[in-house]
Amino acid sequence: MRIGGSSRVAFLLVGSLLLGSMLACQFGKGSPPTVEITFPPTGRQVVVGREVPIHSVSQDDRGITRVELWIGGQVVETTTAPGTGRTFLAVQHWTATEVGVFNVGVRAVDSEGQPSQPAIITIQAVAAASEITQPLPDEPAAPAQPTTAPSAPTTQPDGPPPPPEGPSPVPGEPVDLELWNLTLSNLTPAVGEEIVVGVTIINNGGTPAEDFHWGWDPGTGEEPIHSEAIAYLAPGDDVVSEMRYTYQQAGNYTGQAWADSWDAFDEPDETNNFAFEDVSVGGGGGAQGQPDLVITEFTYQSPVEEDEPVAFEVTLQNQGDVQSGNFTWGIVPAADSMLEYRESPGMISLGPGESWTAQYQGEAIRYAPGEWTAEAMVDLQDVVDEGSRENNNTARVVVRVVDARAEAQLEYHDYQDNTWATFGIQNTGTVPLESMRVRVRLVTTNEEIADVRANQPFLRGWSGRPPGDPSLAPGQGAVVAVNIGSQVAGAWCIADFTFYSEDDGGGLPTETINLRFTI
Repeated sequence: MRIGGSSRVAFLLVGSLLLGSMLACQFGKGSPPTVEITFPPTGRQVVVGREVPIHSVSQDDRGITRVELWIGGQVVETTTAPGTGRTFLAVQHWTATEVGVFNVGVRAVDSEGQPSQPAIITIQAVAAASEITQPLPDEPAAPAQPTTAPSAPTTQPDGPPPPPEGPSPVPGEPVDLELWNLTLSNLTPAVGEEIVVGVTIINNGGTPAEDFHWGWDPGTGEEPIHSEAIAYLAPGDDVVSEMRYTYQQAGNYTGQAWADSWDAFDEPDETNNFAFEDVSVGGGGGAQGQPDLVITEFTYQSPVEEDEPVAFEVTLQNQGDVQSGNFTWGIVPAADSMLEYRESPGMISLGPGESWTAQYQGEAIRYAPGEWTAEAMVDLQDVVDEGSRENNNTARVVVRVVDARAEAQLEYHDYQDNTWATFGIQNTGTVPLESMRVRVRLVTTNEEIADVRANQPFLRGWSGRPPGDPSLAPGQGAVVAVNIGSQVAGAWCIADFTFYSEDDGGGLPTETINLRFTI
């Protein structure tokens, strides 16, 4: 599906929503349903041909009858719901048949035919696994449908239990918010796994509660506390609201939600504003009580030139909930070859949730021009007993290597102050130029009038080259000034220039450039 197709999805769904809202107003129907996609996260990548599960949570005050999966302005799958209960959990499937960025939409329809506003995520389909940098996380377990009237909070992102029966609000009494229900979609998430935090808030007072916030403190000590705004809650009514949160370190936490996190109201009862839930954050899908080593980032410093050592950098993380013990990591220069891994010297150990970033310090890795896929591996000797061995214990990166060429173009500019001959230089090669040698002689007598060796010969020039940069990068231009002393006007000279990629005439040299000019 192309981006234009995804726009049609939004247009069709929103159009249906507006029509449904109009009918609701005309015939007195209840509120339209809501729907949220809980898996996968938006912006992830898959290989063409892979089936993608789409998990969603639909809620309605009267009951859901069906959930629709939209791709490219078309319904590609419809899941029938019983039409009873406040919440319906759906798992639908879609497979990309071509490369592109797709908008995946889910819409719920209630028992009165009212459609929800669509929930939309983007998924990119690529041609090969080597192109994926944002893979899908592990699919969560298939959700169990909630009962029509759940009696206690569960660990699934289902609808809250009905609020308790109580006395009718007395008009004019102050706002009195009660946080009736706190629900987390997963009480034992992995590090980096997104969870849904849902609350039900009731206004027991006799005055509408306007423009207030509810908050979520994950128990990690973060500031500021996460909050969501609620515009209006009438006396006696309740509202269901959700936010998403991701724990970044393993450990045990006590999360806290409260109904009026910005303290907008002076309530007669402040004790019922709070709810608590214990969360145990462990490894990336592995068993509890074990380490889980993951490569979270693998990069190299570019550009890379022919036969230049490549500076690789890797970030490792222990996403388990216990210390890893000592282990090694390493790099293989060409992942699809029979080459062995080059082990980085020294061993490291990571605590729960701890990350470590370092450059590869082993034997230098050099390449010929072209594209090469390098692979990094954590725990080379397989000494750590991990909870999961399938979640990024290896990572790959494509290294692009250019042919190293030292080349330059020259032209004579002018003769200044009865001393200096100036020349314009353009670096037309693929490597920076650091130093030069130039010899100038008179044509008539073959007398040598200059022999210059310089490490920083380049002045600010015609290309706007950054000041203070001692080298001349590929594509940059500059001015070279050579002291040839006092010469007679009209004298013919020959200059022989050679530029080098390193200081003091080292590295790659250009061919000797002969330039004839007249003073």
